[in-house]
Amino acid sequence: MLYSSAFRRLAGITQVAAAAEVRLIHNRLTHSLEVAQIGRRLSENLLLVADEEGWEPLNLDPDIVETACLAHDLGHPPFGHVAEQELDNLVLDREDRSDAPGGFGGNAQSFRIVNKLSVRHDQFPGLNLTRASLNAILKYPWPRRDGERYSKWGTYVSERADFDWARQLSPLHGDELALEAQLMDWADDVAYAVHDLEDFFRAGLLPLDRLVEMGSESERFWADFVSREGDRISVSQAEARKLFESLMALVQRVTGLEQPFQGLVDDRAKLRSLTSTLIMRYIRQAVAIDRDKSSEDELVLSIDQAMNTEVQILKGFTWYYVINRPSLATQQYGQRKVVRDLFDMLFDAAASNESDDEWILSPGCREQLHSLDDELGERPERDVARIVTDEICSLTESQCLALHNRLAGTEPGHLTSPI
Repeated sequence: MLYSSAFRRLAGITQVAAAAEVRLIHNRLTHSLEVAQIGRRLSENLLLVADEEGWEPLNLDPDIVETACLAHDLGHPPFGHVAEQELDNLVLDREDRSDAPGGFGGNAQSFRIVNKLSVRHDQFPGLNLTRASLNAILKYPWPRRDGERYSKWGTYVSERADFDWARQLSPLHGDELALEAQLMDWADDVAYAVHDLEDFFRAGLLPLDRLVEMGSESERFWADFVSREGDRISVSQAEARKLFESLMALVQRVTGLEQPFQGLVDDRAKLRSLTSTLIMRYIRQAVAIDRDKSSEDELVLSIDQAMNTEVQILKGFTWYYVINRPSLATQQYGQRKVVRDLFDMLFDAAASNESDDEWILSPGCREQLHSLDDELGERPERDVARIVTDEICSLTESQCLALHNRLAGTEPGHLTSPI
């Protein structure tokens, strides 16, 4: 996994802010590495607790949890979720509605990458992962259902056989996640919540120093959080408010915040202490095995409701102070247009084997298209759309912009500059 080009590409993919931001902000690669570390610590802590309390040995492998965490974001396209929605619309528009819906989803694309697109050996497709690892990657262990738009699902029709094989590992029922997938999901939430707090306080976008004062700034945030997340909070609003206050008190105790981040040694040390404190809190205190719902073959993770609410609040900071900013909205508007234009140009070049523009496609993309010619004698739009999407999802954001500008003629580049 660590040696695959699909994983290295994540260094050039947006986490929340664009990967090319001038400030040092997490990208999908650093996020995935941190999720993997948190996931491993979560699983090791659970095994330690089980041993100390005399439980039967847990059927839990930290290596598998770490693998799932490393793989969970492989399918993210350039520019993140805005491109995910754009590609979903573009692929659905070119599919035969009589077939099962395919579209595009980042989670399904991750599963496709590890099973089909990544190359480890010429004797088999994909990374040749174990069944347990594939099952752990499935954060949404079901295919897309008819009529669903902008939902989450774990596999395309093209990887359905791999999906079914992975899900036969143990007698899991319905849409239940494997224990390793449950741990990966929580590790993802924790990493996202805590490290975005760190990033955007450092960048001056998140006024943590004013929030801990529990004055007008915190009241404005809280009103927005309740209006947006009130129905999804797992505790009462009164309890959530107390948790918000106690969380800000914890931040104040650890950091002694009195002013915005300035980059002094003391600032950096205190912020690092806060990050460490929060992560260890959500590793050691937040998760346990639900003994009532678990069986010998199927272990169910229990997440403390108070801790879950705290993580929701931390994620709420990013929504309120970053994602809702007009500067991000204008970036995303342009990013959607780049993805849409690039898809259309590549699709038109790939749609027919008689196209004079096929040479704008990469050799790997042309190889897939020629396989369609040999196998079917034609290029169905559904298959071409999937191959073009694979092409776009193999690019970093800087590569995506460079290819778009080159094909659009706005920045043609140089003859000796490869794409």
